[in-house]
Amino acid sequence: MDTLKKRPVAILLALVIVVGSTLLSSGIKLKQACQTVTDGFYSGVTYGGYEHPSIQSQLKNVSSAALGLATLAANYTGVDASAVKSARNDLDSSLENGTPGEIYDRYTALLSGTAALITDLQAQPLSDRDASGVTQYESILTSASGVIDKSGYNDTVRGFLRDTYDAFPASFFAGLTGVSAPELFE
Repeated sequence: MDTLKKRPVAILLALVIVVGSTLLSSGIKLKQACQTVTDGFYSGVTYGGYEHPSIQSQLKNVSSAALGLATLAANYTGVDASAVKSARNDLDSSLENGTPGEIYDRYTALLSGTAALITDLQAQPLSDRDASGVTQYESILTSASGVIDKSGYNDTVRGFLRDTYDAFPASFFAGLTGVSAPELFE
């Protein structure tokens, strides 16, 4: 115990406590800031003076439209909606526990599948009701994709990375504390 009473040991111990607490508090604050930016994916962001809807809500619209198209396709022989159903399940699953980058990959796969399914359905002799349904679902997909493209989420992430995360001292503390940057939806 006498070693703790020596001046050099006390100074060293104080330095360790100060550095440790600085790292801890900086890491916590940076992690909270990163989480706030990422939460914009789920809750929407305010960008350019306008409050944008969340990407997640628009992805749910895309998922619902894909389900509607797959349901319509079941009425016609020779139209296979299994790829759309699979891509939709993948998207829904990734919305529960995926990162924005992973969700983006599932979203683009679903859009590709729905585009092919719409083409296949339009080649069929559709009833008036089903033709109207295909048009409505296609409109929902186009509208939701447009809202996602203009959501401002990626701009918010890029701004945060440029102004905060990649700037000193946050970049220094991020490396030391292992705080990951918010992910882009691309």
